[in-house]
Amino acid sequence: MRLRPAVVLAGLVALLLCVAVWQGTSSEPGRETNGQSAERSRPAQPSTSPGEPTSSRSPDALRDGRRIWVAPLPSAESGLPTTSGPLPRHLRVDRAYPPLRAGAVQRAVMVLGVVGDTAVLDRLLVLDESGQVFELDLGPLMSPGGPTLSRGALSPDGTRLALGRTGAYVVVDLRAPVRQTVHATGGSTSELSWEDGAVVTRARNRVAADTRTAELTVGIAGIEGLAVRGGQASAIAVTGDGKALLVLDGDRTGTCCAVAGWLDPDRVLYESRTGPRLHLLAWHTGTGRVSLVSTVEPAVSNDSYLLTSYARLGA
Repeated sequence: MRLRPAVVLAGLVALLLCVAVWQGTSSEPGRETNGQSAERSRPAQPSTSPGEPTSSRSPDALRDGRRIWVAPLPSAESGLPTTSGPLPRHLRVDRAYPPLRAGAVQRAVMVLGVVGDTAVLDRLLVLDESGQVFELDLGPLMSPGGPTLSRGALSPDGTRLALGRTGAYVVVDLRAPVRQTVHATGGSTSELSWEDGAVVTRARNRVAADTRTAELTVGIAGIEGLAVRGGQASAIAVTGDGKALLVLDGDRTGTCCAVAGWLDPDRVLYESRTGPRLHLLAWHTGTGRVSLVSTVEPAVSNDSYLLTSYARLGA
């Protein structure tokens, strides 16, 4: 049977109208198509890991071949991009943690000491490389003048801890934990660090990474051509390959910004203490970018403050 031209034309018009209606409704934002929203069905956009620098930031100054950047102010640190590291994103030191027992920790990356009015440790927390936190029993170590925690107290390999006492120091194997008391023959035990696998009675303030070192300098009044906010500043200086300087200004205290170590060959991990919080920040010495690794609190309260020591990290 032959169809009349009018019938064929009407059918084509109806078909075109249906296609037009279907296209219009399927492209409306938020409409469902086979169980997926239109937004989700679009091709995924390239992404980068949080906090990883995607571009270089021009130095704020150049002096004698050294690139100089000014660090973000303390008030801006909480809003910085985050980046991954060996430490948890947030850590509270005022909560209870399980006791450190034999076999619980194979390698510590950080120890945190809570110190009271007498400058002697009240609590000592051990953080392992998987992010678990344990508390070391200080009872057997308590004595007049001790124990005390130095910045260099944790061995670079994260297995041993040196704690000061009057006229002596105690070495704790964190894997056991087993304690060994060593009577000091000279020097103060208030500043202990490790050198070639042995405890030495002097401070460790330089952190090495292959052919470079990072070291904190305090009391910088100014740098030519660069405004220093808040009077004096501190600075983290990288020497060796790729000389760089990070200026830490903005009314910080002299103990605000200790160098914790190298996260990798390009990034220095440093502390920023502002109010009750301690921010651990990563400075990329090639791009100048600063990102947030971890927040520890409270770093200070009405009757205590926090001391820290770090193992060799990623570099």
